[in-house]
Amino acid sequence: MVGLRLLARLNEVLTLGKRAPPEVPFGGINVILLGDYIQYMPILDRPLYTNLERGSSTRLPTEADVQYGVGRSLVLQINTVTKLTQQMRTEDQKYLTLLNNIRLGETTRADFDYLCTRIIGRGQIVQSLKDKPWCDAPILVFRNQLRTEINNRAALDRAKEAGVALVVVVANDKIRSKSLQDDAIYERLLHLPDNKTELLPGLLPLVPNMPVLLTDNIACELGLSNGTQGIFRELIYDGQENLDGLMVKSDVFPSDTIYIRKPLYALVEINTSQLETTLDGLRPKLIPIPLIKKQFTVPTKQLFGRLFESAQSGKIVPQVIQVTRTQLPIVPAFAITTYKAQGLTMNKIVVDLRVPLRTLQVASVYVPLSRVKKAEDVVILRPFDMKALQVRPSPTQDAELKRLDELDRKTRREYTSFTF
Repeated sequence: MVGLRLLARLNEVLTLGKRAPPEVPFGGINVILLGDYIQYMPILDRPLYTNLERGSSTRLPTEADVQYGVGRSLVLQINTVTKLTQQMRTEDQKYLTLLNNIRLGETTRADFDYLCTRIIGRGQIVQSLKDKPWCDAPILVFRNQLRTEINNRAALDRAKEAGVALVVVVANDKIRSKSLQDDAIYERLLHLPDNKTELLPGLLPLVPNMPVLLTDNIACELGLSNGTQGIFRELIYDGQENLDGLMVKSDVFPSDTIYIRKPLYALVEINTSQLETTLDGLRPKLIPIPLIKKQFTVPTKQLFGRLFESAQSGKIVPQVIQVTRTQLPIVPAFAITTYKAQGLTMNKIVVDLRVPLRTLQVASVYVPLSRVKKAEDVVILRPFDMKALQVRPSPTQDAELKRLDELDRKTRREYTSFTF
C-alpha cells in the first residue's frame, strides 16, 4: 500500500540513484502507478488523495509534513491517466453491479435484498458453517484480536478432528535491557497481538493441512511475499530439543499441547509459487519456510498496565522495551483481517457486515465483498444494517476520483490515434 511518505521516499531514492536534479520527479524515470482509491488507507502514512491545504494553521511543519507535501506534489504531477474498466475478478454481472453501487455509496434496496440471501441461517441458501465447502472458508474480520482468537480455537478444533496433539511454536525473544530479565516480561511478550510485534506471533499454533498466510517477503520474485496463501504440511525441528522443560501459560491451548521453541523450518505448500525446480526430497510447490528475526519496541506500561509502578520495585525501568524476536513468518488463515485480504482473490469467504463504528468507511464493506468472483462464493455471518452499504467515499476520495476521470478523458483525446 503506497502512501504519500512512501512515494516521497521512492522519489528520493531514485533521484539519488540517478544523480538527477531534485526538481526532476523520480530521477527522470518513467513511473506507472496502479491501484484503486476505494481501499483501506495505508498504515502510518497518508493516502495519495489526501488534501494537504493547511488553511490558517500557524503550526510549523514537521519532517513528516514535508514528506507528505512532496508525495502529494508528485501525485499532482501525474499527467497521463488510463482508467481500467475490464473486470478481471468478478464473473457475476449482477454481483458486479452491486459492488459498483457499494463503491459509490449508492446501494439500492434491491441490492440489499439480494445480498441478504447470502446470510447464514435456517431456510437460507446456506444454513450452517459446518456444511461443505463453508467449513473450510476463511472468515474475514475487522479486528486483529478477534482474528487471533478464531485462529487459535480453529487450530485446536482441527487438531481434535485429526486426533493429533496441537503443536505451538513459541517465539524466541531477547531483550536488550539487563534490568528487565524477568520471566513475567517474557511471558507477557508472548501474548502481545502480532500487529504489535512486526507480524511475528508469540504463540503460533500449527496442525498439518491447515491454511496459513506468509507474513514476510521471503522471495517476492518466486511468489513468496507477505500475504501469500498456503497449506502448512509439516514442522521440522531438532529431535534433541527439550520439550518437557518448556512451559507456557495459556487459557486457550490444552495441557497436552506440544510447545516448540526453535524449529528448523516449516514445510508449506504454496501452489502460486514461481519456484520451477523441485527441492531435493520435496514434492513440487512444497516450500521450506525458515525462521526470521525482527525487532520491535513495546511500551513497558502496555505490558504491565496498572502493575507498571509496582514492577519498578525501586529500580529504574525503561519506558520502552526493545525486543528481538525469532519466529516462523506464518500465521493461521482460518480467519483473516479485511485489511490483510486486500488484493487477494479467494474461492469462498465468510464475512460479517456489522462494521465497528470507528472503522466504518466505504472500504470496510467493499474490500471483503470484492474478494470473490461471484455472489455464491460469499456467505454473511449475520443480519446487518443497510446503512453499512451506503457509506459514500470521503470528500477527498471523491475529489481525487473526479480529477483522475478528467485526466483519463484528456489522455484519450491526446492519444486517439495511438495504436498498440
